[in-house]
Amino acid sequence: MPGVSYDFIVVGGGHNGLIAAATLRIAGGSVLVVGAPGLGGLAGASERGSIGPAYSVGLMPKPLAKVLGIDTSRWIYTTDPSWLVVEDGEVVFRWWSSKDRLLREFEAHGLREGGERLLSLLESWRTCGAPLLLYNTNPPSLDEAAALVSERCGEELGEAIAGRASDTILAGLGWLEGLLTYPALAGEPGYATLYFNSSMGVWGLPKHPSKGVSYAIAEAARRLGVDIVEGRGKIVVKGGRAVGVRLSDGSMIEARKAIVYSGNIACLRDSVEGEGAWRGEVEEASKRALRASLEFQGPTRFNLELSRQPGSLVNSGPSPILELWGRGYWGEVLYLPDSRIAFTGFLEGPGSLKNFLEDLGVDPEWVRGLEDLGPLWQEALHCNPGGNPNHLPMTGEYILSRRPLEGWADYSTSVDGLYHASASSHPGGQITGLPGFNAARRILEDLGLEAPSAVEEVVRKPFRGVAEA
Repeated sequence: MPGVSYDFIVVGGGHNGLIAAATLRIAGGSVLVVGAPGLGGLAGASERGSIGPAYSVGLMPKPLAKVLGIDTSRWIYTTDPSWLVVEDGEVVFRWWSSKDRLLREFEAHGLREGGERLLSLLESWRTCGAPLLLYNTNPPSLDEAAALVSERCGEELGEAIAGRASDTILAGLGWLEGLLTYPALAGEPGYATLYFNSSMGVWGLPKHPSKGVSYAIAEAARRLGVDIVEGRGKIVVKGGRAVGVRLSDGSMIEARKAIVYSGNIACLRDSVEGEGAWRGEVEEASKRALRASLEFQGPTRFNLELSRQPGSLVNSGPSPILELWGRGYWGEVLYLPDSRIAFTGFLEGPGSLKNFLEDLGVDPEWVRGLEDLGPLWQEALHCNPGGNPNHLPMTGEYILSRRPLEGWADYSTSVDGLYHASASSHPGGQITGLPGFNAARRILEDLGLEAPSAVEEVVRKPFRGVAEA
């Protein structure tokens, strides 16, 4: 496509890249997405057309979907209960969407007071803390965030953000650790645990697993007028500024305003061509992200293909997510309607897979195939070292103003006109779409254009001035 130019080019076709593109298009700019074949990234379908490694979509704010023109009822369903906590093959807890019913569940376990405190914290986070921090295009440090939330939302929530999750959020509820957060984050600042529960613990699931969870976002982007080229592209930097993208066929597409990189920051250095003072900073950012990615080994992920659908733990109909604890394994399971089981978690040592199948009521003879979607698969197809679903750990060293590193948390990079929007970016992974949305807002702000301060305030009309900015 020699001579073709756009206001904005997005490199990477994951859900954050698509949302950044759609938001910039709503603002009146011409937008091109250059994404690898099979859009969606980790939120897309697997190679076999079955559910990909990112199957839960509970954190995407409904107002954001509305802004993009996405009818969430077409592509997301929820169950009630949305989670079943299973230990050694027995259901021990149900996470209901109704607060009263959930409190009765806590009460049945002698934890009514702890349950009330937890749900009060989550509600305060959802209505006050999250809008302050998650939509922030220049996120504060952890201490600054805690002080701001203490002032605006109450000291208890401020303490929960900065304090250890095990002490401030999970106190007395450690047995629910696997449901409410990654166990490795229980000793980390509570901000991450609150982030994972922005939807009050009620998670959505894809209605069409064979399409992944990004197809509706891609449809919305195309409907808004975003052009999409499926293929690889390299960002071209000249004179310290990102000026365009070179496609795999050698053709060059100019970016008049800005370029958004929506992949793992660990892979940025291999996605940019050109030399200059900026190169050292990009190299260091990628090295830091790579080290961080490998600090937290991502979970095992696989789809089991079965000759029959087991039903010992769930009734007929849509299945909730099962949080499983057992003999040498921990993780999440989703029963799929086509006699498959999607697993995300950890298997420890010999015999753990056998125990896992036994507790699910699955005879090993029913297993017809296993589709491995683990860290090595993610590294090969999506450049996601370590297979971390959040790219970088959500530990204190990589949250808020330190994500992906100091100076880059506002979605800018050391290259003029180059921005980032992925799970590596603030506020993190889990298919919220907020990194993509916030990055687009940051670009508009930097161009001196009107940008929404919160997703609820956005209206679907062009912002003036993109062409002239």
